[in-house]
Amino acid sequence: MKKPIKIHTKTIIFIFPIIYIILFLSIKIALPNTYTLIIQEDSIIEYIQAFLYFFSSILALIISTRFISNRFILHGTLYLILFAGLLFVSIEEISWGQRIFNIETPQYLNNKNSQNEITIHNLRPVQTHLQKAYILIGLYGTFGCLFMRNIKTKSDNIINYVIPECFISPYFFAVLLVYAYFSFISPFGVNTLGIDKFKVGEFVIWRDQEPAELLLSLGFFVFTITNHIKSKIMCQTLLSNRVES
Repeated sequence: MKKPIKIHTKTIIFIFPIIYIILFLSIKIALPNTYTLIIQEDSIIEYIQAFLYFFSSILALIISTRFISNRFILHGTLYLILFAGLLFVSIEEISWGQRIFNIETPQYLNNKNSQNEITIHNLRPVQTHLQKAYILIGLYGTFGCLFMRNIKTKSDNIINYVIPECFISPYFFAVLLVYAYFSFISPFGVNTLGIDKFKVGEFVIWRDQEPAELLLSLGFFVFTITNHIKSKIMCQTLLSNRVES
C-alpha cells in the first residue's frame, strides 16, 4: 500500500513556488532579454504546460475510473469532467497541433482570434471572460483549503478530493496575483491613483502571465498526483475492510 505524502515532502512542494517566483523575478530584472526570450509565444514554457496538463488529465482519468469502480459515482463523475477539462487545456496550449503539423488558420478564425491561431481561449468573445476565470481558479486554489482546515471528514468524503490542500495553494496564488493586477490593480493605480507605472507594459507586461500559468499547470499536476495517492490508499483500505468483515 502506498504511504501518504510525508510532511517534509509537502514542505518542499510548498516552498518551491516561492523559489520559482523569486527566480523569474530575478531574471526579469537582471536579464530582461533572456526573460523576454523565455516568455515569448511558442516558448518552452507553453509546451511544458501542455505536457503537465496532459499528464494531469491522464491521472484524473485513472482516479475517475478508480472511484467509479468502487461505486463513488459522484467522485468519479467530477474527475471525469476534470479529465476532459485538463485534456482540452493541454491541446489548447499547443493550438491543437497547429504549428507542429503546419496547419494554416482558417480565415473565419483569423478575424476572431487575437493570436490568429486555432484556439478557443484566444477568441475575442472568450478572452473577455478568461481573466475572470483565472482569478476564480486562483481564489479557489489559494484559499479553498482554509475553509476545510477545521472540517473533520472521512477519507472518502468528496471535499478531500475537490479542494487542493494548503501545501499546494501557492501554485494557484501567482495566477491570481497576475490576473488581479491586469483586471483591478493596474486600472486602480492608473485611473484612481494617477500613477502611470501601474500601466500594463511598464514593469508588469501581458506576457508575465506565462510563468504564472506554468506554475498553475504544475499545481494541477501536484493536485492530481496527490489525489491519485489518496484515492488509492482509501480504496485499498475500504477493500481490506470489506474482506475482513
